[in-house]
Amino acid sequence: MIVKVIIGAAIYLLVGFLYFYVHDVGVVYYKLHVGFTDRGAAIGGVAELVFYFFIFVNFIIFFIPRVLFKLLGIAVMLSVVLFYFLPDNPVRAFAYGGLTTSMSFLAFVLRLNFERWHSRSFI
Repeated sequence: MIVKVIIGAAIYLLVGFLYFYVHDVGVVYYKLHVGFTDRGAAIGGVAELVFYFFIFVNFIIFFIPRVLFKLLGIAVMLSVVLFYFLPDNPVRAFAYGGLTTSMSFLAFVLRLNFERWHSRSFI
């Protein structure tokens, strides 16, 4: 049991670090293809708040035992991110909504697959 918790926590931590890398690659790609757009300082600070929200939601999802409620938590996170950004910043809404949802779903699927593999191999 303790191995499942430690590996699950490691998976969520690695996905949290991966979030930084994917975010930075996306920002560089956006600046190369679209250019620099100035929308004010407040919207730039939202990237950090979205990351903290991502960490908070995934911390809660880590401890939820039922799969349906985990998926519901990810959907609520996506809804909050889209609610904040739309309709004023649609590109950022889809970028941050996609980033947070895909990273959360990646951690969820990796942990689920590990737990299934661990339960089969150590019966």
